Amino acid sequence: VVVEHRNTLNLVRWEASAYTAEELSGMLAGSSICFGASITQIFTPLCAGGTVIMADNVLALPTLPARDEVRTVFGVPSALSVLLREPLPDGVRMVLSGGERLTAALVARVFANPGVRRVLNMYGPTECTTGSTLFEVTRDHQGDPPLGPPMANALLSIRDAGGRPVPDGEVGELWIGGPGVTRGYLGHESQAFRTEPDGTRVYRSGDLVRRVDGELRYVGRADD
Repeated sequence: VVVEHRNTLNLVRWEASAYTAEELSGMLAGSSICFGASITQIFTPLCAGGTVIMADNVLALPTLPARDEVRTVFGVPSALSVLLREPLPDGVRMVLSGGERLTAALVARVFANPGVRRVLNMYGPTECTTGSTLFEVTRDHQGDPPLGPPMANALLSIRDAGGRPVPDGEVGELWIGGPGVTRGYLGHESQAFRTEPDGTRVYRSGDLVRRVDGELRYVGRADD
């Protein structure tokens, strides 16, 4: 996926204002630079005057010499589940989850750490520069978290197989537009990237969702 500078800057600028100075003062960077989450873990704190704390991976946190300086942990739920077998360092204030479905049970395990103040559920394909929606999960939230509202200036629409918008409550494919949509795949064209009649570039995510009571819910994959 060819991610351009403008895509990255759009995400970084948005995140720099969405996260607190404390949360950005100790961002654990445990993802490969080939993984989209590394943009959030490395460039967002650095561009906001924060600190990046390097690690081989998120599971290295308990034995990291600088573990007490970590304020934000970003990982996929399967890795977070393993990490949470032991208490998080007392200094961790925010946990970002993305890349897989986040469950209510895992959220409860995160909030069992008294120092954690925020849990965020991020959704977004690499083709749209990692982050397209963000939902802040409160301690009293009931059920699995939804995908959340658009983040980083993303434009979302739910459409049927013919590209027509579907009404609330019905399942459709999530189409994503906005400045996060990347150039495409290196070396070949894909029908997943489309240009609308008004010139807007969009990405067909292949993810099936529905909007219920104003909340975007993940259903599954269109190609399953």
